Amino acid sequence: MMKTKHISTILIFLAVIARGQQPLTGQIKEYDLTLQKLMVSEKPTGTTFKVKATLTNNTPDTLYYFSMTCSWQEFYHTDNKTLRINISPCDKNVQTVVAVPPKGSNAVELEVISQKNTTTNPMTFKIGLDLVKAKSKWERRNFDKLNRTSIIIWSDKLTWK
Repeated sequence: MMKTKHISTILIFLAVIARGQQPLTGQIKEYDLTLQKLMVSEKPTGTTFKVKATLTNNTPDTLYYFSMTCSWQEFYHTDNKTLRINISPCDKNVQTVVAVPPKGSNAVELEVISQKNTTTNPMTFKIGLDLVKAKSKWERRNFDKLNRTSIIIWSDKLTWK
């Protein structure tokens, strides 16, 4: 009886591996947002952290999501109330759809700004992406009249010392 349970467990484990799933590790998230430190600059008016934010599509389907040609930064925010994401000024800002292929990724550089100098204290924060999915590369929506039906993809915490 004990040998049969052992063999059954091995067969189940092999079946799970054959299907490409990872046993005992929990579910794989559909989308991941990872951060990479690039640089920090101190000014009398505050501190600017430059980070690379990479959205990874872990699904077998292409991910389409809404953005803007200039103010794409408005879809990103932090969990730290003392920080804000810098939004670049521009004179022509139109809606666009970003396509991320299956198992692919899209990276952007963000400027995270603190009104305080933070050289003495470590700064910890997460970045969230307000992901508004689109059905295709060509879909358009009126964001002023439509509630954003979005999900927020959060990065892990990043500590800058």
